[in-house]
Amino acid sequence: MLHLAEALITPPARYPDLFPVLNVLVSASIFVSVWLWSIKRGVEISWALSGPPKSKTRDSHDRESRRLSLKSDGARVRRRSAHMQSGEVIKEKIQTL
Repeated sequence: MLHLAEALITPPARYPDLFPVLNVLVSASIFVSVWLWSIKRGVEISWALSGPPKSKTRDSHDRESRRLSLKSDGARVRRRSAHMQSGEVIKEKIQTL
């Protein structure tokens, strides 16, 4: 449509580049629209294949906060020396609970 207007109508003297500028504005807006649509569509397809991203549930948040509190509680957590075997560490954890 712009090409037809450019062929039939002469631009005003003070705006000699009117039609190229209009062409750029129309083309850029179409490009941005298609680009945003393709991003949206890609997200929709990835969600269809794997499901939407899961937020932390309250249970996992509670487990994480308990784990952190156990680590920071000096009475329950003792520093273990490097020479302790993993079996000793497990026995010690069981005894402290």
